[in-house]
Amino acid sequence: MYILFLEKEICQSFSSLIILFKVCDFSFLLIVISQNFAKLTSLNLSGSEFLEKIPNLSGSPNLRKLILDKCKRLVEVDDSVGFLDKLVTLRLGGCSRLKRFATRLGLRSLESLYLDGCTRLKSFPEIEAEMESLKY
Repeated sequence: MYILFLEKEICQSFSSLIILFKVCDFSFLLIVISQNFAKLTSLNLSGSEFLEKIPNLSGSPNLRKLILDKCKRLVEVDDSVGFLDKLVTLRLGGCSRLKRFATRLGLRSLESLYLDGCTRLKSFPEIEAEMESLKY
């Protein structure tokens, strides 16, 4: 097993600590957010086996793509995701355990929303803004 710490300059630019764990043939990426990811524009955590909750992402106002397909243990997405003004793509396809998605959506820039396979979703969010850009 080894632990890799990214260069201090990289961590400071994202205000975070990123650690990669590798055990045999399995890799685990642990992202510990200490402040915010203001410069982050795309986050792809597809297939993350142990991801259960998406935390508050309001510190990532420039996020354009959030891709969480096939996160089999994902149960909850924080309400802050519903107010990421620059979000263009939101993918949660195949998140079969997802029960709670943002309660309100104000995503004016959203073009693509994928919720296929989210069979346990209890309710759909209230739409709070015109979503004229939505295509899919």
